[in-house]
Order: sequence, then C-alpha cells, then structure tokens
Amino acid sequence: MTIHYKLSAPHRISHFIEIEMTIDGVDSEEIILELPSWRPGRYELGNFAKNIRKWQAFNNKNEALAFKKITKDSWQVSTDGSTRIFVRYEYYAGQPDAGACWVDDEMIYVNPVHCFLYVSGLLNEACTLDLKIPDNYKVACSLEKKNESSLSAVDFNELYDSPFIASATLQMQKYTVSNTEFSIWFQGNCRPDWEKIIKDFRAFTEEQLQMMGDFPFKKYHFLVLMLP
Repeated sequence: MTIHYKLSAPHRISHFIEIEMTIDGVDSEEIILELPSWRPGRYELGNFAKNIRKWQAFNNKNEALAFKKITKDSWQVSTDGSTRIFVRYEYYAGQPDAGACWVDDEMIYVNPVHCFLYVSGLLNEACTLDLKIPDNYKVACSLEKKNESSLSAVDFNELYDSPFIASATLQMQKYTVSNTEFSIWFQGNCRPDWEKIIKDFRAFTEEQLQMMGDFPFKKYHFLVLMLP
C-alpha cells in the first residue's frame, strides 16, 4: 500500500488548509482511516479532528464513496471494489503555537500529527507529501526533500514527528557538532544575531552530546516562530 498527500492553502485568510490523501493498493471491502490523538512531547490526548470539515472519500473515477465516522477521530470507508481511494478534507490551521498549525498570507506552518490521516494498523508505511506553495517559498523541515515542495517520510512516526514551515521569508544558518549538521530556522519579522545564536546553540549542543554520548541523526532542525 502506498500513501500520498497533497496540501494547499488557497484561502489563507480563513486559516483553512486543504488536504488530499491518496491510498493505492487497497484490497478490502472497507478501510478505516484515523487521525492521531497523541502529539510528540505532550503527554495528553488531543482532539485534532474537531478542526476538520468537508470530509469526503472518492474512488479513482471521482465517484463518491460511502463512509461513516465511527469514533471522534476515525472514519470507515466502503471501497466498493476500488483499489485506489482519495480522501479530501479541510483543516483549520488557526493556532500559532509550538504544537499546532497556522496558515496566513506569509507562511504555512503544520504539525503533521494534527492533520494527516493514516490507515488503521499501518503506521509503518512510507508516505510522500506534495506542497502547493509559491515558487519563492523555502521549506524548513527534517523530512527528506526531493525539492522544496516534495517531501517524503520512511513511516508515519517520522511524518508525525516532523513539523514544517513554508515561507518566502525564512532565515537559516547551520553549524556542525560531532558530524551532525544542525540547522536553525527563523520565521518572522526579526534580525537574528547569528554570531551569538550559533555560539549559544553550539555550546548547549556540545554539552548535551557530551552528556548523552551520542546523537541518532546526521541532521537536525530547530524551527523558531517569531510572533508579532
């Protein structure tokens, strides 16, 4: 089974993003799609499904498929024999904090764990994501990039642990400690003192690596949102 997403934000003043999920290789009469109720780093249940509207499912002929919501954050779809299923919905991205999602005329900021569905029982599947963004946008994210608008994850755990910012005004600098490349991204109206920032980040990074003894990644990204 292969999973692919498309994300766009054509009406940013409303704070809604549009998501299309394509599922290939379906071989059952029904399929259950779930939205996480957890969030990395937060020991509490979430209710992200409350931000979803216009949930629809279609076959490869763009014919509507019957579905029903069976829990607060899961949907059961009757496949009607189709091996390819499309699910389309809108998500309200109107909460500009470290654990949520936000969209406006300057950026798209998304925590995937809030708004991307997965097939029940298949968290280990690889998935890809295409972003419909302006040509001058950069993307701050730890996911593998084919280009600035095409991302991929080895499984859903990686996807859900990889927030991203897309904007034309992102600022970024890098530093390296123990063969790991660290990127610091700033989004917002600010003039970072990069010399001091790199010095301070390098200092606490070296201290943490000395304390822990190892680091599991070759690249790591810090995302900083500067609010007005």
